[in-house]
Amino acid sequence: MNLRQAIAGLLLIVAPFAHAADKKCSDTFYFTHQANLSAALEERGIPHSVDEDGDYRLNIDGHVTYLIISKQALTLYGAWTGSDTDLNEINQWNLERRFSRAYLDEDGDPTLESDLDFEGGVCFSTITTFIATYEGSLDDFVDLISN
Repeated sequence: MNLRQAIAGLLLIVAPFAHAADKKCSDTFYFTHQANLSAALEERGIPHSVDEDGDYRLNIDGHVTYLIISKQALTLYGAWTGSDTDLNEINQWNLERRFSRAYLDEDGDPTLESDLDFEGGVCFSTITTFIATYEGSLDDFVDLISN
């Protein structure tokens, strides 16, 4: 093995790690209050307002959803009244889906939730992806509870 082959082999080993370093974001948020959540919602085109607690009320395709803010996590939450969705359908949802959970609340209303943990930090793009993922789950969930 000559020096050129050794260097080429070393580059093949190191290249994936260099690419991973490029993936780091320059806008890492470690606590929810650091993140510009309005900008993330505006990027997704989601109308919203902020209540006195600092939580957000969203209108996603005509469905009210709340973005609940705690110290190191965001929770997207929506509940619907007037559905006859039963526990078996909710359990099936949870078996087949990732990134969200469904349950019947204390009033028996179907509820959809999703959490984003800020432990270790998140990028702005992670927040917008989290919201987009919930939007996709919401579409499917509304279909489930509307049938």
